[in-house]
Amino acid sequence: MDKTAWKISDPEWVKQREAIWPKFEKFLSRFAKSDDGDPVKFMRNARDFYDGVDLEYPIDPVLSLSFPDWMLLVVLHPAPTVENIREIYADWSSKSSGEKGYYGHYFLSVHLFWVRLIVDGVLTKSVGENFMEAIYGNTLDEACQIQGCDIVKTLFPTIESTLGQLMKWSIQNMEADYIPYERLLVQLMGMLLLVDDAVFDKLEFGLKRTFRTIYNFDTSETAHLPGRMDFINKFKAALIENRDKLNPRFWPYIDQLT
Repeated sequence: MDKTAWKISDPEWVKQREAIWPKFEKFLSRFAKSDDGDPVKFMRNARDFYDGVDLEYPIDPVLSLSFPDWMLLVVLHPAPTVENIREIYADWSSKSSGEKGYYGHYFLSVHLFWVRLIVDGVLTKSVGENFMEAIYGNTLDEACQIQGCDIVKTLFPTIESTLGQLMKWSIQNMEADYIPYERLLVQLMGMLLLVDDAVFDKLEFGLKRTFRTIYNFDTSETAHLPGRMDFINKFKAALIENRDKLNPRFWPYIDQLT
């Protein structure tokens, strides 16, 4: 791993890094309490990586229980750039027996790993954008290449999860008015363009709920929050712009947006 981000020869950098460690330690404590792993080893491994000690994600799944997973390593890295995130992900992907594929990384990361540290001033919002670009690229096709997955095989559950989580975020007054929603919308619209009648049949119940949320957003308790308003407006614009490319069964819902 490129270690240039760890400026351990700079006393001021080391001092600043040491000063914010307690916030990371508090944040990490919830992940160290595993029935299967060793919490002491977990925290020691986390601190070693934080300090720039050479660590590699273990191949042995038993050892990995006492090792911060790759998404935790992202936030512990002093420079979570697109390139560095991809390096961390590639190391994990080549060694881990864990589930791989498109489903679920983004939202899990935002709410469990980023928001609290962003609120505390430890991370900047750019980590979310960098994560999305690193793991999902700039299009759905790029995401599938990076993830090595066939999105068609999991299209329904992936859309259902993405829509459900985005709609929940849009109307619930959570602690931070932020997720990397512009990149998420690119991914979501790429998925929606693949929906055929069979997938639409499965999605229709959730779609009705989604469009009700959009139609009634102005009355929600989050309608005054800039991030939520911007997301809803951009989602509406994307649906209207892509109307004729989408399955015609979307059209009655989209036509009510204009």
